[in-house]
Amino acid sequence: MSVTIEVPGDLEHELRAAGVDLDREARESFFVGLYRRGRITHDDLSDALGLGFDQTQQLLKDHGVGDDYALEEFEAERAFLRRLDRR
Repeated sequence: MSVTIEVPGDLEHELRAAGVDLDREARESFFVGLYRRGRITHDDLSDALGLGFDQTQQLLKDHGVGDDYALEEFEAERAFLRRLDRR
């Protein structure tokens, strides 16, 4: 599927002159937005952009997407790890 974004000519010229890859920026922003909203998984994001796990993690960090846990998720994980430690 192709998506077209209209960018004013002067702005496009300025950004391209600065070395910005507008196609790549648009793809990254689109897929990171989907990931941020929970519409795609980490693996989907990696596949869509042709990135490895660590590269995807860096991309998310660059876009300000953290691994924020809800308190309930943190507590459940902590309880699970404590049970493992007792074995």
